[in-house]
Amino acid sequence: MKNKFKFIFYIFGGLIIFLGALFVFLDHERYEGSEYPVKSPLRLPVDMWPGNFWILIADKKGFFSDEGLDPQLIDVSADYYGWMDELDKGNIDSMCVSIFDLVSRNENGSDLVGVLYTDFSKGAEGLLAKEPYKSIKDLAGRRIGVESGTYLEFFLEIAMGNANMPDNSYDKIYYSSNSLKDAYINGEVDAIILWDPDLSVAQQKAGGNIVFSTGDIPGMSPGIFVFKKDFLNKRQNDVYRLLKVWQKTTSFILNNPDEAVKIISSHQFADGQKYTEKDISDLMKSDILVTLKDNFRAFTFQAGFDSLYGNAQYAAKFLQERNKNNKFIDTNLMLDNTFIHKL
Repeated sequence: MKNKFKFIFYIFGGLIIFLGALFVFLDHERYEGSEYPVKSPLRLPVDMWPGNFWILIADKKGFFSDEGLDPQLIDVSADYYGWMDELDKGNIDSMCVSIFDLVSRNENGSDLVGVLYTDFSKGAEGLLAKEPYKSIKDLAGRRIGVESGTYLEFFLEIAMGNANMPDNSYDKIYYSSNSLKDAYINGEVDAIILWDPDLSVAQQKAGGNIVFSTGDIPGMSPGIFVFKKDFLNKRQNDVYRLLKVWQKTTSFILNNPDEAVKIISSHQFADGQKYTEKDISDLMKSDILVTLKDNFRAFTFQAGFDSLYGNAQYAAKFLQERNKNNKFIDTNLMLDNTFIHKL
């Protein structure tokens, strides 16, 4: 009888060890193996923006193939918001977006999830005013060009609010973001709020002063790499491998900035402009790449712009007030730190 119990004990113990090992193996396979095999190439954005530079560089350096990925690169530089529409339609798999646009899109029915913090603006967006206007206060009663309902309008209202300038103290003139530069150059408005490199081009051609920039409020403009939730659920292994490529490529960029700049400047973007190495280098000084360590800090629950969650809540509050909508917006569900922690 004693031997019988001992036999049962060994069998039971062995079964527990087997199941435990199987669980660990499957959990590992979820991210490293073939539980979510590649069904089609990842369709990734290429853009004249530091938050997307790593994709073009990884492609040139062969880092994707190191992780068993063979993505299709899609140039989105000609129309940022148009390609966000294509993301909703499933015609591209990911985008690097502002956290404001993540919240705004989801409030309007999208189902996007941010999994990676890629960059933050330190002056890459700004409020450019014609001479002789040298401060925000000087823009009282003036025409300011902005795209309606975008993160640019969000930044404009933050800037004006900080200067005690309510909406009725100036005139908003709405344009598409692609038209703002020409509107300023042609004298249709007294000021615009826009991103680089278009912002710098407008200043070079028509002069003026930067009276506010994202560098004035650190952390207000993080870039977030997003996927649709359904895609994220089905292609977790691919997304994890993609983030491994991001980590490797970001390290390469930070350690080899000159080579990285050469790679980007050699690419002809779909917006039709040719960018020099100086253009690329200047942009990377005003929009800063972040690391895995930065992601750990950003994916924490706290108030303020230092946290992605706090930043998203701030955007949600703005949208509620702007749209006179009291519906609760659960921004915590729009961010997923799972992949960052797996790295």
